[in-house]
Amino acid sequence: MMKASTKFLKDVWVVFLLPLMVIVIAILLFCYWVTSSIYLYGTGDLTLNDDTNLAEIDWDDTVRNIFYFHFFGIFWVVAFIIAFEQFVIASSVSFWYFNEKADKKVESPISRSIWRGFRYHIGSLALGSFLLALIW
Repeated sequence: MMKASTKFLKDVWVVFLLPLMVIVIAILLFCYWVTSSIYLYGTGDLTLNDDTNLAEIDWDDTVRNIFYFHFFGIFWVVAFIIAFEQFVIASSVSFWYFNEKADKKVESPISRSIWRGFRYHIGSLALGSFLLALIW
């Protein structure tokens, strides 16, 4: 088992770049989410509190529900990104392992796994990440 995993990492070294790409995507997503949350926060009605002389933002039910949906959405998208990354790694290992003994090596198992994930498995990954976001 250890021999096969080290051979895979030697043959498909690009798999080390996947977590870095996921971190960059997650940081960009988080920056977008924070920016849009700030805009959502400012969409309420501004009222002046006479006791403290500070302004307060009053949200109606629609804006409050949009913010709840927005908050749930970040959990769902992060869970989807993590699930897709795990799928790509597992699928590329599968491509590599079952074609290791063949005469012809698999060309770019990472890109084939990304295509395979988008083409055949995106619904399952989205449903699983939705269920995870509900539990979190």
